[in-house]
This record gives sequence, structure tokens and C-alpha cells, in this order.
Amino acid sequence: AGTLASDAGIDYVDFTLTTSSDMLAWTSSASASFDTLLSLFSRDTGALLTVSDDVDNPFPRVAVAQTALDAGIAVTDLAPGAYRLVISASPNAPAGTLFSDGFSMPMGTGSLPGGPNWALDLAVVEAQPVPEPETWAILGAGLALAGAIRRRRASAAA
Repeated sequence: AGTLASDAGIDYVDFTLTTSSDMLAWTSSASASFDTLLSLFSRDTGALLTVSDDVDNPFPRVAVAQTALDAGIAVTDLAPGAYRLVISASPNAPAGTLFSDGFSMPMGTGSLPGGPNWALDLAVVEAQPVPEPETWAILGAGLALAGAIRRRRASAAA
């Protein structure tokens, strides 16, 4: 949770992933009293990866707790690296494709309707590795062997 200094202000949360992971991030209107906007940047390159505004077309609801003014981002299989999740008041969107390009409202009115408070939920789940073909081959051979032993025992008992 935090507070934006003005409608042109931004705040951010930095995080680092050591393995490929699925990430969900969403704002919560219980504390965010304005229309939030979320932007995800790579800290390694500064590149804008995705942006989300209200829960409406084309931005999906990523959590049941989201209300109409909440922003949410869902990224599957986010690569290991350093990231920055930026919270701003809509329409203060990224001004370009890099964090260094700044945001679209360099100067604002200074006030936010309903107050400047925001809350953010961030969930990161390590992606589960996909078994290698050799693993599947060993599993298949083991099952075939178990089936052959069972068949042999069944015919010997008959």
C-alpha cells in the first residue's frame, strides 16, 4: 500500500525472479480510491512489458477482489530477471516503450478524486518444469514392465 503525491505521480514495487514464474498483480479498491493503472517494466532493459487499466475490454479481471476501477496484470512464464511494477493514476500511462521515457502527465492538478491511497496484491508462482522426453520414456518403460509382470502372474495363477 502507498500514497501517490499527485495525479501525475507514480509509485513502484521492484522484484526479482530467479526462475520462470507466473505473475498476478492487481490493485484493490478497498484502499485505492482512484482509477489505478499498472505498468510492468523489465529493470534489466527498461522495456515496457505490459500495461493495464480498469476491468473492462480489453483488460481482463485477474482476481475476484478486483472492482471496476482496479487494474490487473497476469503474465504466464515470466522469465528470470529484475522487474518494476508501476502504480499510477489513470490516464497517467507510460509515455513510451521504456521506463526512462517517463509518463504521459509530467505535470498534474495535484489532486486525486477520492484521495491518493493505493493497495497492490502481487502473487508469483514458480512455473512447474515440463518433464524431458527421457523422463517420459523411463515412465513408459516402467509401466510396460509392470503390465508384463502382472500379465505373467495372472497367466501363471490360471
